[in-house]
Amino acid sequence: MGAAANKRLMLTLGALLFAALGVGLGLLLPSDRPQDSHDVVVGEVNSADRLVFWTRCDDVAALSDADLDEWRNRGVDGFVCMVGYLYGLGGTHAFTGDAAAPRGRAYALQRRLSDGDLAARARRRGMKLYLGFYASSTHSLATPFADWFDDHGWRRDVLPRAEELAAAARRLGFAGLAVDQELYANSDSATWDWHYPGHTESERAVREKVRQRGAELMTAMLRGFPGLQLMAYDTEVPGSWEELIQERVNDISRAFADKVQINFWDGLSSVSGYRAIRWMDAIFYKTPHLSAANWDAALQYNANAVYSVLSRRFSNWKYASSRLHLSPFSWVSSGGASDHERARDPEYVAEQLAAFRKWGTGREFANYAYSGLGVFDYSRYVPIMRAASAPGQVDSIPPGLSITGRSIDDSRNRLSLSGFATDDLAIRAVRWRDGARRSGVARLRWIVESGDARSGWDWRMGWTVRDIPLSRRTTTIRVTVEDIKGLTSVRTVRVRR
Repeated sequence: MGAAANKRLMLTLGALLFAALGVGLGLLLPSDRPQDSHDVVVGEVNSADRLVFWTRCDDVAALSDADLDEWRNRGVDGFVCMVGYLYGLGGTHAFTGDAAAPRGRAYALQRRLSDGDLAARARRRGMKLYLGFYASSTHSLATPFADWFDDHGWRRDVLPRAEELAAAARRLGFAGLAVDQELYANSDSATWDWHYPGHTESERAVREKVRQRGAELMTAMLRGFPGLQLMAYDTEVPGSWEELIQERVNDISRAFADKVQINFWDGLSSVSGYRAIRWMDAIFYKTPHLSAANWDAALQYNANAVYSVLSRRFSNWKYASSRLHLSPFSWVSSGGASDHERARDPEYVAEQLAAFRKWGTGREFANYAYSGLGVFDYSRYVPIMRAASAPGQVDSIPPGLSITGRSIDDSRNRLSLSGFATDDLAIRAVRWRDGARRSGVARLRWIVESGDARSGWDWRMGWTVRDIPLSRRTTTIRVTVEDIKGLTSVRTVRVRR
């Protein structure tokens, strides 16, 4: 049975069950239109077709007009310009939001980017730029940036430098910032684990402090760049495909359970004002890893699992759910000494990038240029990169939505709803709204009923909304499901008091 037929069957059964239970309660009834899907425009673009090359800033700063034309003709839509460590945390490049960068060696890179008018020249070609930095410090032996409980270090060194970098990115005309979360400095001791070397606080206290630092960092960056976009590499999320790989390949169970990145990003995402957060998932850079896995099964697993976890772990998921985009991260070029990091044949890369274009969210995905922009020969891959960056419609089937449970707490005037969602790709969020413009977001739980990485998954997404406030004026609640390509379906619940 095809995906569309499965959706229609689920909607019909869900509507019948909901109606039967609703009559028994005498309180809630489905609307006269049990399925109110948004119109799908034929040919509407929802592909991840912006291919962003992630590489060192010296190479990006050196790009001439002819170079930009050549890269654009190859299918490249932008660059992450990596500056390395923040100034004062091991970095040698200082930045400022001032109209003119101060003289001196520390500001040489900013002057070079400004004098070359790089961002404006890229923008005229439909390309965008991010200014990137490391989430680590040569001075911190145990944690990213600085010790989580070092108030002085965060206020003196970390937050001002991040704000200055963001302000410079805005001044230069960049789209935002990018952060690489690998701990290159002191990698033998520094960790994202809550039980880092030298810690004296409880796990709960550490996680709360990490969340605080994330919120402080986003606040600082938004002061320098209101409405910024933040791209991130190597975010390790519990329950993700990468965690499954650690278990299947390396026999490490719950590999990310002790990691605090989920708390750090809870803090970052909780601060309103950013335009987008873009996670580039590093686990897919060469292969899906499991020998029997195919790209579709791996990427579907990852998207459903990650968005499900975030709906339960992020404190401001109502705001973040429409702004946090999850996409794969490729590595077309060769690099390193291992056989795994070799460049794959064009036929293999074509399949990989086609899958990234299909499954990426927020219209973007990234590729790492290991040797910079002038060493590896991409000529064999140009047709593939062009195809991957061609806008198109990769999904036209709206997600399915059923409401199978609800209850009213009359003493508190609160309504709770639950049900299931399905999609041919993956579910991003389930949201509710009443007639008084009150709104919220559901907690999701991805349920795999059967399947595997070779054949794919038979699944559904359970969702729950608790304690929707009711008033005498509340007559309807609209529940909307959104898939990872922005397609939606709506169910309207009538409230009779």
